[in-house]
Amino acid sequence: MFLVFFIIFTGILLLVYQGTHLSEIFSYTGFICVFGLLLSLITDYLGEKKHQSIIYSDKIKQLQTDFGFQIENLNRGRYFGYKGVYNDYFFRIYYNWNSSKFYREFCIMLYYKQLIIGKELLDGKKLKKMTEKYKEKGHNYTINFQPAHLEIHLRYNIFTPFEEFKNKIDFALKVVKQEELKKISEKEVDLLLNSEYKLLYSPSIDTFDE
Repeated sequence: MFLVFFIIFTGILLLVYQGTHLSEIFSYTGFICVFGLLLSLITDYLGEKKHQSIIYSDKIKQLQTDFGFQIENLNRGRYFGYKGVYNDYFFRIYYNWNSSKFYREFCIMLYYKQLIIGKELLDGKKLKKMTEKYKEKGHNYTINFQPAHLEIHLRYNIFTPFEEFKNKIDFALKVVKQEELKKISEKEVDLLLNSEYKLLYSPSIDTFDE
């Protein structure tokens, strides 16, 4: 990715600054690319640190006191999040600093039995239909249905009240019950995470499974 960016950016400079010495153009490009790379590495490092520390903040620890969720620490201390059963459904909740958006978010995952047609074929049409049904614009969250879990991406900053977490957890439960999606145990989820298609069922964050 870095090499592609370097080539594209150099090409743009060549078009804009025709007649300028190539050595100057490559110097400018190299400086900007190195600066961008360093900034990206620093941002990623700080984001990963916050991914851990925010789990222990007083606000987020209410997931433990109010819902009985437990902190999980995986991949040699690189992934932190909450997991647990609430109203018979298994949840995972984690902070994602690298959501490829202009804001940070918490992801609330509610697992259910796989949506399968026949023996193996995933019901992609139903997944898309449900996602469109519950998609609302102008809100502080997005919703997405996956083969065996519902994702609610909640925009987060220091002013986000814990009440938002409660509302979204209850909303997730309301949705899966309304769609008659069947509950699944943590043990069954673990089997999916150990399967060939584990990326379909795991949190969308690099530190969960490397």
